[in-house]
Amino acid sequence: LLDCIAAYQYLVKDLGFAPYNITVTGYSAGGNLAFALVRHVVENNIPGLPRPGRLLSLSSWLDLSFSRETPDSSLVRNFATDIFSTSRSNRFGGYGMQAYLGPLDREQAKTNRYISPVSLFINPDGGYFRRFPRTFVSAGDAEKILDDSLAVAERLMADGVEVTVDIVPDAVHDFMVFTWHEPERTEALKRACKWLDD
Repeated sequence: LLDCIAAYQYLVKDLGFAPYNITVTGYSAGGNLAFALVRHVVENNIPGLPRPGRLLSLSSWLDLSFSRETPDSSLVRNFATDIFSTSRSNRFGGYGMQAYLGPLDREQAKTNRYISPVSLFINPDGGYFRRFPRTFVSAGDAEKILDDSLAVAERLMADGVEVTVDIVPDAVHDFMVFTWHEPERTEALKRACKWLDD
């Protein structure tokens, strides 16, 4: 997150980019960092560093606590259709969660809005997304963490943020980075580019 803040500050203060012309984007864990960067800028009112103009979320991993894991959740429903190992002992979030949290306690994954902004352990009526910029949320409907994207879109809208949701049928996690995932990849990229151009 500190690296992201430094990069954003460099774009705005050193290179002179207008914040409203900047789109913060990330996919998977990088999407989590994108939301954390925007949250930091919005919540801290740093002089000379206003919020960016847009946020582009691609298959973002936004609930490291897996608080939505139920028999009908995407974590269970899409267990066999996503790109990750189907071994129960190597579920999404095993090594990935350890690598992302580093020295932080796993309890942080439940209640820290910077780490798990859509966790059910965080009050959904908290208004944690007020003042976020307009946002494009893209995910595949065959993803294990599809529910993270749906939940963040719902919370953004509840807090008055302009949101475009693009859920792609039969697409797996991070499908936009796989050149073989066609035609879903190109069609979704075109929709995201049109949103950026609008």
